[in-house]
Amino acid sequence: MTRLIITAFLILPFFISAQQSIKISIHQNWNESTDNWMTRFKHERKFDQYGNEIEVNSSEWIAGEWQLIMQQINACLPNGEKIGSATYQWENGKKEEVWNQLPVEVEYDEYGNLKMKMWNMHPDMPILKKNVYEYDEKKTNAKIFKEIQLSLNEQTNKWETHGTTFFSYFKFEGEKKLVKVSEDWIKDRYSYYKYDNKGRLMETGICKDLDETGDCNEEVGSYVEYLNDGNTKTVYFQRSPNFGYKKHVTIRTANKDLLRKEIYDMEGEEWILESEVFGYINNKGQLAKEVFPSCDKTSTLIREHFYDNEGLLKNTFFYKIPENKTERQPTSRTNYTYLKQAGEGFIAEDAFIIYPNPCISFISVKPEYLPFQDAVMTIYNLIGEKVKNEEAIIADQKIDVSFLKSGLYLVELEIDKKKYMEKIIVAPKVIRP
Repeated sequence: MTRLIITAFLILPFFISAQQSIKISIHQNWNESTDNWMTRFKHERKFDQYGNEIEVNSSEWIAGEWQLIMQQINACLPNGEKIGSATYQWENGKKEEVWNQLPVEVEYDEYGNLKMKMWNMHPDMPILKKNVYEYDEKKTNAKIFKEIQLSLNEQTNKWETHGTTFFSYFKFEGEKKLVKVSEDWIKDRYSYYKYDNKGRLMETGICKDLDETGDCNEEVGSYVEYLNDGNTKTVYFQRSPNFGYKKHVTIRTANKDLLRKEIYDMEGEEWILESEVFGYINNKGQLAKEVFPSCDKTSTLIREHFYDNEGLLKNTFFYKIPENKTERQPTSRTNYTYLKQAGEGFIAEDAFIIYPNPCISFISVKPEYLPFQDAVMTIYNLIGEKVKNEEAIIADQKIDVSFLKSGLYLVELEIDKKKYMEKIIVAPKVIRP
């Protein structure tokens, strides 16, 4: 059994210590009075080495500077499962805790399954909570069959059970798999999952009544159709007297980019189309444009996406076309920057250009927008061996690489304890007679 204990003030460094990348988006609105873009918000998202979003910092542009207004911290397992989060906001420069369920103690069994997590409730309700999990089999990625919820009684200093959930798994003809969820505070309900002979999810839903064949009258559910062109068609439906009757029909590409979405409401016993969203894919298979109606249906809204040479999203522009008009009016745009971790800090991927690339006898560094002086360059081969080190280099200085064999290398630049990594290709030398 593996046990991990973390105090409340150590939880943040633990979960972000392995962060690998940062994605920054800056949102601007179009100011019609000045006929120019007006900077509004910035969102900085941090991800760990597994691709999990572990921190989001939101700032507002006020009086010529960014002021932090909101922060969210997520605690995630390597498989992406979120086991806790915290939200903070700033009022008049003062940080306030809105919500905090970051675990202060986490425990795993010998197979790596989450066995227990403990956390504090909302700051207004400082009660220590704990969930204990039991599994159906002793193996990695086992299914949970029992979850026990406990609270610490501050007067007796003892844990008291206040809820238990049981999970039962069934399999019926046609690869329909069901999960029965029994909780001591509500009536039994069922979640079902149906797969095709390739193991792909075909149907899923939630219902309360189940017959011996595994069929039930779903309240909420969806089914998926895999089309011949690689696209998928998903139909989501909701049939609930309390929450209304809705249906969404969505077609996505293999990359999960939106191609078309239809939204229906039920009138009487018929589904009535309320709105449509259209997506357009560019020649590289990326989502390039979305077209859909405004909420009040008085305008057509257009969202366009632009990418860099590596396929990363760089800009999103938002326009509207008022009813009975053809000219597009800008409303907002978002610019994206991607940072990556190397050593003690981050440098934007587009901060420098190393040229020529491919190279033969020398390389140089051209700064795009950051100051560049007294930089240290280190070149590594693909097995991590250092093959060259050059100190105090300057912009456009020629660095000799003529001694390197042809192949792929990693170039590391260090400036003010921050590092930038880039790949270069050393081309074969041409020997002329």
